[in-house]
Amino acid sequence: MWQTGDLTTRLHAALLNALPDLPYLPPKMGVAIDAGTGPVLSDTSADFRFERADTGDLILRADGAHKGKRVSEQNAPTALIKLAKWFVASDGVAAGRMSKHLKTRTFPDTWQDTKPSPATGSITPGAVTGGFVYGAPFGSIDARAMTRLIQDSQATALRVTPWRTFLLEDAQPCDTHGFVTSHTDPLLRIHACPGAPACNAATVDTRALAQQLAPHHSGTLHISGCSKGCAHPRPATTTLVGRDGAFDLVENGHPWDAPRQRGLTPNDLLTTAS
Repeated sequence: MWQTGDLTTRLHAALLNALPDLPYLPPKMGVAIDAGTGPVLSDTSADFRFERADTGDLILRADGAHKGKRVSEQNAPTALIKLAKWFVASDGVAAGRMSKHLKTRTFPDTWQDTKPSPATGSITPGAVTGGFVYGAPFGSIDARAMTRLIQDSQATALRVTPWRTFLLEDAQPCDTHGFVTSHTDPLLRIHACPGAPACNAATVDTRALAQQLAPHHSGTLHISGCSKGCAHPRPATTTLVGRDGAFDLVENGHPWDAPRQRGLTPNDLLTTAS
């Protein structure tokens, strides 16, 4: 867990200062600063990843590459700018995301000299030392529900995570106000963007269907309002992609992959699931 003044916070400050020197990048591209003893953000969306190697060295890894390049704290911003410029110069803007781009481009060996340290587990809902971790379905938090939870639990501090969970320090048992409290809750395996009408790119309601389908899926389920896959730009066991008011079914793939079936209605999907 990050602490004030550690490498994570120092890198964050340095990279913020370097942002004006980055080339134009597509929307939704991101940088993960994962500089603890072992990567914890491997399953979190990012295109450029600062991680640790087994040796403790800091590396910069392009998402989708198995290895990264050794960097120092001092030259990390410069390395990020260089990698971003390679992405642009090799027509990565057309692909939109680094992992998608690397599937069609030969990635220079100069950016792949060191393996990252093995990934460690993410923080899941439940009691932990110093407080309680709660899950937020689909990563969305209702402000009023959060206010009530903080007040009722008498929490003294709040820490958010990239896994749709948050830690309330010194929290006392209380009504959970709709937040997830168990690591076995099926909603933790479900990804769904806001969908229609919240997003103009979507033509389907995503989250109501996700709530209904969650108990019937043992694998990862992604319900995307369109083929961009904003909520989970990664493969899922089952992906439902909104198109013209209905859903296309992709198995073990990304939202932009070729579907196995097209034009499924919510009723079709619920009937099959039950």
